[in-house]
Amino acid sequence: MHISATNPLPCTGPASYHFSRYNRVWGWATWARAWRHNDPAITGWPAWKAQRAHHRHFPDPAERRFWEERWDAIHRGEHREDWNWQWSLACLMNGGKAIVPAVNLVTNLGFRPDATHTTNTDDSEAGLPTTALPTPLTHPSTTDIDPAQDHLYRWQFLLPEAGSAPRRMGRRCG
Repeated sequence: MHISATNPLPCTGPASYHFSRYNRVWGWATWARAWRHNDPAITGWPAWKAQRAHHRHFPDPAERRFWEERWDAIHRGEHREDWNWQWSLACLMNGGKAIVPAVNLVTNLGFRPDATHTTNTDDSEAGLPTTALPTPLTHPSTTDIDPAQDHLYRWQFLLPEAGSAPRRMGRRCG
């Protein structure tokens, strides 16, 4: 459902890209058929939460709380300008995945004190270097989510304060 141009964790390996449950939204694309599932008010969230359907995507309680707090706040009418959280939920609820390049293709130039959301110029995703994707593309052997890449992204960018980050994990793709 989502193609990203951002990968703050470029990986080594034969594939030019991997599949992820996390859709990075700096330099991204989708299809009209996928975007039709986007629901800014996330009206389906309470039922999905009550069914605990999100538990299969987030078995770790710390990460589950991370997402529940965001989606609960959005459903209450707070933070609706943060459209990317709603889009993440729409992708998950509809069985979507994100395609993430093996290298970082774009950088967000908006990290600055007067920005709306990206005010921390020391953020670990500020000023990411970019690299061209080598051609011809090498496709991964499967369309399954790459658990190693998702694990690394989760602990380095979503939940670094949780203290459960891997000590050493290879950056393999494909």
